[in-house]
Amino acid sequence: YQALYDPLTHLPNRRCLFKTLNAEVEQLKGSLGKGTLAVVDIDFFKVVNDTYGHQMGDVVLKKVANVLSNNTQEGEFVARFGGEEFILWYPNKTPSCVEDKFM
Repeated sequence: YQALYDPLTHLPNRRCLFKTLNAEVEQLKGSLGKGTLAVVDIDFFKVVNDTYGHQMGDVVLKKVANVLSNNTQEGEFVARFGGEEFILWYPNKTPSCVEDKFM
Protein backbone atom coordinates (compact mmCIF):
# COMPACT_ATOMS: atom_id res chain seq x y z
CA TYR A 1 0.00 0.00 0.00
CA GLN A 2 2.71 2.49 1.01
CA ALA A 3 4.60 2.01 -2.24
CA LEU A 4 1.57 2.90 -4.37
CA TYR A 5 -0.35 5.49 -2.33
CA ASP A 6 0.41 8.98 -1.11
CA PRO A 7 0.55 9.01 2.70
CA LEU A 8 -0.97 12.50 3.02
CA THR A 9 -3.92 12.34 0.63
CA HIS A 10 -4.32 8.55 0.46
CA LEU A 11 -4.63 8.89 -3.30
CA PRO A 12 -2.65 6.69 -5.67
CA ASN A 13 0.84 8.11 -6.16
CA ARG A 14 2.94 8.63 -9.30
CA ARG A 15 4.10 5.01 -9.37
CA CYS A 16 0.52 3.71 -9.18
CA LEU A 17 -0.55 6.29 -11.77
CA PHE A 18 2.01 5.07 -14.31
CA LYS A 19 1.10 1.45 -13.64
CA THR A 20 -2.60 2.18 -14.16
CA LEU A 21 -2.11 4.37 -17.22
CA ASN A 22 0.15 1.79 -18.88
CA ALA A 23 -2.59 -0.80 -18.43
CA GLU A 24 -5.21 1.63 -19.81
CA VAL A 25 -3.08 2.48 -22.86
CA GLU A 26 -2.47 -1.21 -23.57
CA GLN A 27 -6.20 -1.77 -23.44
CA LEU A 28 -6.82 1.10 -25.88
CA LYS A 29 -4.18 -0.04 -28.39
CA GLY A 30 -5.69 -1.36 -31.56
CA SER A 31 -9.15 -0.12 -30.68
CA LEU A 32 -11.00 3.07 -31.32
CA GLY A 33 -11.12 3.76 -27.62
CA LYS A 34 -10.46 7.20 -26.27
CA GLY A 35 -9.61 8.79 -23.01
CA THR A 36 -8.67 12.14 -21.57
CA LEU A 37 -5.89 12.93 -19.16
CA ALA A 38 -6.33 16.08 -17.07
CA VAL A 39 -3.76 17.84 -14.92
CA VAL A 40 -4.89 19.84 -11.90
CA ASP A 41 -2.31 22.19 -10.43
CA ILE A 42 -3.01 24.40 -7.42
CA ASP A 43 -1.95 27.90 -8.44
CA PHE A 44 0.00 29.92 -5.89
CA PHE A 45 0.28 26.94 -3.53
CA LYS A 46 3.71 28.16 -2.41
CA VAL A 47 2.03 31.34 -1.15
CA VAL A 48 -0.30 29.22 1.03
CA ASN A 49 2.66 27.35 2.51
CA ASP A 50 4.73 30.51 3.01
CA THR A 51 1.86 32.53 4.51
CA TYR A 52 -0.01 29.96 6.59
CA GLY A 53 2.55 27.20 7.08
CA HIS A 54 2.94 23.68 5.76
CA GLN A 55 0.23 22.31 8.05
CA MET A 56 -2.34 24.51 6.32
CA GLY A 57 -0.86 23.53 2.96
CA ASP A 58 -1.44 19.89 3.90
CA VAL A 59 -5.06 20.70 4.77
CA VAL A 60 -5.51 22.29 1.33
CA LEU A 61 -3.98 19.25 -0.40
CA LYS A 62 -6.26 16.88 1.52
CA LYS A 63 -9.36 18.94 0.69
CA VAL A 64 -8.49 19.12 -3.01
CA ALA A 65 -7.82 15.37 -3.03
CA ASN A 66 -11.22 14.76 -1.42
CA VAL A 67 -13.06 16.98 -3.90
CA LEU A 68 -11.37 15.30 -6.86
CA SER A 69 -11.87 11.75 -5.61
CA ASN A 70 -15.49 12.40 -4.60
CA ASN A 71 -16.22 13.61 -8.13
CA THR A 72 -14.82 10.64 -10.02
CA GLN A 73 -17.05 7.91 -11.30
CA GLU A 74 -16.38 4.20 -11.67
CA GLY A 75 -13.48 3.61 -14.05
CA GLU A 76 -12.12 7.14 -13.64
CA PHE A 77 -8.86 7.66 -11.81
CA VAL A 78 -7.29 10.43 -9.76
CA ALA A 79 -3.73 10.40 -8.42
CA ARG A 80 -1.37 12.78 -6.70
CA PHE A 81 1.45 13.34 -9.15
CA GLY A 82 3.61 15.27 -6.72
CA GLY A 83 3.66 18.55 -4.85
CA GLU A 84 0.41 20.29 -5.67
CA GLU A 85 -0.27 18.43 -8.91
CA PHE A 86 -2.98 15.86 -9.48
CA ILE A 87 -3.63 13.75 -12.56
CA LEU A 88 -7.08 12.56 -13.57
CA TRP A 89 -7.85 9.86 -16.14
CA TYR A 90 -11.23 9.78 -17.84
CA PRO A 91 -11.62 6.70 -20.04
CA ASN A 92 -14.02 6.94 -22.98
CA LYS A 93 -14.42 10.69 -22.57
CA THR A 94 -13.41 13.50 -24.87
CA PRO A 95 -11.61 16.60 -23.61
CA SER A 96 -14.77 18.68 -24.07
CA CYS A 97 -16.77 16.29 -21.85
CA VAL A 98 -14.10 16.54 -19.17
CA GLU A 99 -13.95 20.32 -19.49
CA ASP A 100 -17.70 20.51 -18.89
CA LYS A 101 -17.20 18.56 -15.68
CA PHE A 102 -14.94 21.31 -14.32
CA MET A 103 -17.07 24.27 -15.36
